[in-house]
Amino acid sequence: MSDLGFVSTVMSETQVVCVTETLPTAAAFAVATNREVSATPVLDASRRFFLGSVSVSDARAFRSAEDLRWLNEPVGSFLKRKVWPSMAPSMMPTPSPSEASDEAPTRAPFPSPVTVSPRASLLEAMRSMSRNRVHRVYVCDSPRAPPRGVCTATDVMRVFALDPETAEGRARLTW
Repeated sequence: MSDLGFVSTVMSETQVVCVTETLPTAAAFAVATNREVSATPVLDASRRFFLGSVSVSDARAFRSAEDLRWLNEPVGSFLKRKVWPSMAPSMMPTPSPSEASDEAPTRAPFPSPVTVSPRASLLEAMRSMSRNRVHRVYVCDSPRAPPRGVCTATDVMRVFALDPETAEGRARLTW
């Protein structure tokens, strides 16, 4: 991921705009819209732990006019009470083989975000997206660390669809 440019080279900087769990849900959706991305990572209030992300597909949680009240609630509450409980067990993120442990699994109050390390290959990122049925993986130093980058299914397609005869193709990247 680092070699392909999916991670900021400065450890203290991130190229991923994050929101905190206390931000109103409507504002979290606005951040994503203003940045022209389909998802925004959600960090805890101290900005030290990655809780998950809110994406445009989470708008499916709004099934009635009454559900729109969730737009005023903190995004952390929206995810914990409205989005994650509705996830089918098959849609819950699964640990990669390198994250798997022989210890008894401990059930967190929320699913782990789908992440890969900065040293992960593009193939590992693609496998993680496929295994977890998601459109993006966040690049993090550890599974709950704030994201330092993101790799989307669109990014993967761009890597393989480049015309090697163009300047962009010679650079091998489109971002």
